Amino acid sequence: MTEKEKKIFKYGILLGELGTLAEFNNKTNQGYEFDLDRLDKSKNLNFTIKEKISHITDSFELIKIENQNAFKYFTKKLKEKWFFEYLNEKEYHLTDKSNSFNMFFSDYQQKYIVEFVDFLLLTLNPIKIYKSNLVI
Repeated sequence: MTEKEKKIFKYGILLGELGTLAEFNNKTNQGYEFDLDRLDKSKNLNFTIKEKISHITDSFELIKIENQNAFKYFTKKLKEKWFFEYLNEKEYHLTDKSNSFNMFFSDYQQKYIVEFVDFLLLTLNPIKIYKSNLVI
């Protein structure tokens, strides 16, 4: 496998994992989409993001995340907000009555997230990282 083929393969793994997690989190009244998008370098970043979120809001704010803080930022956000929403006890959620599903346990969640974020950052090798805050 060439280096380019390896990168494409790893990118496919990331998309597969994100798609699976989105399906776990989907509910009849709320859908999730975890995806990676390549941004066109010739377009303005603000314009590109505005195109993607125009159906939600017209206003947003971009905040740069320093690369040295990326691992910590993604690990925290994925744990508290994104990957395990299907366990949210404030609404209908999956239950594990016999305590046999690993992802119901915080230490397994943390291990999975750490491995995922490490793989994500090594595969994508981002130059700049931004988070967007939507103003609704």
